[in-house]
Amino acid sequence: MYKILGADQQEYGPVVAEQICRWIAERRVIATTLIQAEGSAEWCPVSAVPEFAEVLRRVSPPVIAGNPSYRSTDATEDTLGKVIPFKNPKALWAYYLGIFSFIPGLGILLGLTAMVLGIQGLLFANKNPGVRGHVHAWVGIALGGFFGLGYLAVLIVLMGAGLLANR
Repeated sequence: MYKILGADQQEYGPVVAEQICRWIAERRVIATTLIQAEGSAEWCPVSAVPEFAEVLRRVSPPVIAGNPSYRSTDATEDTLGKVIPFKNPKALWAYYLGIFSFIPGLGILLGLTAMVLGIQGLLFANKNPGVRGHVHAWVGIALGGFFGLGYLAVLIVLMGAGLLANR
């Protein structure tokens, strides 16, 4: 014979082991429900009583609809998707090309390409409200413009100085 302590903190019993097995099957008693054997002063979880361990294993866990702990694995919905605009690849390319446009020999090509892709990415983000990438596009436009046009200006000045020096 056993007594159990219900979720409402009420004692139920004494009841026979078969009744507790039925309650486990009905999910009225779960593994963490406290139980006290007749003649014992200690309460312990039902899962600690070997007599009920097999019954608890056979009972499948309940299906919970709309589990709030479920996290989507879609990269566009999680935190990383809010930072990196996966749905706007032109803005993303503009960002990286703009960053690498500081490289002196490639700066003109990378910078101008970053500006073009940044403008296209910005237009795409403005047309599609669910698409992110405004900041990436602007960074690509700004860095690409600064380094690309800056290196182009330096190249023109150096070429002009070289032509003047050859006269």
